[in-house]
Amino acid sequence: MAQRIENIPFAKLINTRDLGGLPAKDGKVIRPQTFLRAASLYQLVPSDGEKLVRDYKVAYDIDLRIDKELSRKPDAPIPGVEYRHYQLREDVMENFERKRGETVGKMMTRMPTMAQLYLNMVSKENSLEALRNIFGLFMEDVVPGEKAA
Repeated sequence: MAQRIENIPFAKLINTRDLGGLPAKDGKVIRPQTFLRAASLYQLVPSDGEKLVRDYKVAYDIDLRIDKELSRKPDAPIPGVEYRHYQLREDVMENFERKRGETVGKMMTRMPTMAQLYLNMVSKENSLEALRNIFGLFMEDVVPGEKAA
């Protein structure tokens, strides 16, 4: 049975969840309040930033978006939180065009599935380097320091 992860309520942050409790290796679980995921940190209001630091001990904002997304809507700074950008994927739409006379439905069938997108995110050389940096940060500072990212 899949672990259900509830959204954490914030004033403006959406899709924010604590990944604590998810299964890890050898029957262990991820420690609660260590790894959070959120969408749209560009919408962050001061009270949300304060809650992340106060209640979750967030020390790092790790941004996985592509440069184009980042330049359009940069994350709002959070006082006391270090920002890190690790681009995990390429812009899959950049070289993707609708063929002449093709219906939108037909074009959509050529697009990668979410599973393909996620697999692509972790299989490219630039992604592997980003993941090495992220997991290095987790192992060197987040986990032993009882901080969160």
